[in-house]
Amino acid sequence: LTPLRRACKEMSDKTGGGRGMTLKGVAYADDSCRRDQISLATILALGAPRSVVLEDKYGRTALEHAILSQAPQAVVETLQAVTIDVRRGTRNAFDYDAWS
Repeated sequence: LTPLRRACKEMSDKTGGGRGMTLKGVAYADDSCRRDQISLATILALGAPRSVVLEDKYGRTALEHAILSQAPQAVVETLQAVTIDVRRGTRNAFDYDAWS
């Protein structure tokens, strides 16, 4: 598992008994965890864009893990954009402009 796929696989925005979102069964009372998830996925996807399209032994990419784990919409959209760019050949390495 790449770090990006691992992060996407473990994301979840399901509520934990009305206390907020959960990540691996731990409830969070605010949106700081959601912001951290989005930041982590963005850093990993832009830092190693080709890792976004790598498939695991079941044929799933980081995008598919994010969708199955009900990751925040911003994570899914970032992974979609990077996947498209990598498959078109327009983004294959770290993109300094994406950080500005």
